[in-house]
Amino acid sequence: MIGVNAFNSTRQLKKVTFPGTLKTIQGYAFYNSFVEEFKLPDSLVTIGRDALSSWKVGVLHIPVNVREIEGYPCRTSTELTEITADADN
Repeated sequence: MIGVNAFNSTRQLKKVTFPGTLKTIQGYAFYNSFVEEFKLPDSLVTIGRDALSSWKVGVLHIPVNVREIEGYPCRTSTELTEITADADN
């Protein structure tokens, strides 16, 4: 689990590699951190409120096991133009 506000406002963080066992990204975990490169793992189940806000990515793919997305996970990600979900989701 990545906890609430874990990387909030860490603007120097550009690339995130998640472990293949990650199940939860809690609210505001990466809020205002400007991440540019990442891949959410298939093990992910929950994405918290504003967890990915302010990321500098164009596409967000929701992995197969995600079952809960809390309010506005990407609210201030102004470069986001596409959200896709696994076909089995």
